[in-house]
Amino acid sequence: MLKVSVVTTERNEVATIRKFVEGILKQSYPLDELVICDGGSDDGTQELIRTLAKTNPKINLIVKPGNRSVGRNEAVKHARNEIIAVTDVGTVADKDWLKYLVGPFEKDHKTMVVGGFFKIKPETFFE
Repeated sequence: MLKVSVVTTERNEVATIRKFVEGILKQSYPLDELVICDGGSDDGTQELIRTLAKTNPKINLIVKPGNRSVGRNEAVKHARNEIIAVTDVGTVADKDWLKYLVGPFEKDHKTMVVGGFFKIKPETFFE
């Protein structure tokens, strides 16, 4: 089984971060670590992630103010594994999301990149 790092970036996601983290940690393909780069939250998101990390050592919070690109680059720098899956906070991953992303790497070691899609789940008229 390949070791996989999941990375993401966020800022001020206190309302969605718990569901996001739970979805990632419940994957059918086990991840080695979840690296979350916080872009300078001031709404309690960092504190909530730290609380979640106390009960799950796979969660690694780093803080790097800036935009989404800065956060992703920083999260990737901190990832320990060669296989890195990137996703966005504000989503809830299907339980097999990581399995389908990693599958091509397991089948053919020459695989360099895998992409995927997600289903939207609108909750308001605007969405």
